[in-house]
This record gives sequence, C-alpha cells and structure tokens, in this order.
Amino acid sequence: MFTSRAEFRLHLRIDNADRRLTPHGRRVGLISDEAWHNFEAKQQRMAHLRTQLETQRAGSTFAATLPAALAEKLGPVAGQTYAQLLRRPEVTIDDLTPSAASSPPNSSPRMNYQVAHSSPLLA
Repeated sequence: MFTSRAEFRLHLRIDNADRRLTPHGRRVGLISDEAWHNFEAKQQRMAHLRTQLETQRAGSTFAATLPAALAEKLGPVAGQTYAQLLRRPEVTIDDLTPSAASSPPNSSPRMNYQVAHSSPLLA
C-alpha cells in the first residue's frame, strides 16, 4: 500500500513525461503539428496494446510458449488475461506476446510498468 505522496511520485516518472507534458506544450504552441500527430498515434498504439492485454486470455497451450522455468513457476494460467499475468513480478510483456516486438519503441517497458502497477480493482 502506498501513501498518496508515493502514488503521486509514481506518476512523475521520466518514462511518462511525454504523455504528461506534450498536451501542455501543444496548448502553449511548443509542439509542432507533426510532433503532435506522432504523439497521438503513439497514444493510440499504447491504448490498443493495453486493450489487447486486458482482453486476450491465455489458452491451454499458452504455457508451452513460455520458457520452461517461467511456465513451471506460473503454474496453470489458462483463462487468465495477459494483464493479470503481467501483474506478476516474474512476467514481462516480452514473455507474453510476440507482438510486443512490433509495438512502439520503449512502449514495452512502459506498458509493462503501467499494467503491473495499475490497480487490480480497476482492471
């Protein structure tokens, strides 16, 4: 359990500065149209990836695609969403889906962090 100050600090990380500050920069005229379109496209890709993680479920053969040590540690995972699996500390987004390689640069660690630290009550 975090204090409210600790939770606020989680939002002030450097890896999400673009998401927090680009809209403010756009409002005051510091962000060009091209940069703004790139930002919006990146946000859409991140939202799409998050939706996939929250809706796709591991099938009965999913464990066979994982490294043996990880599959043994996780146990039966059939029926769990990828987001639920990602909240486990031993699982990374790269373990879950090969499509993570086609996601935007630096989005895999960011999405890994966002899903792993999101509230289970909201998921």
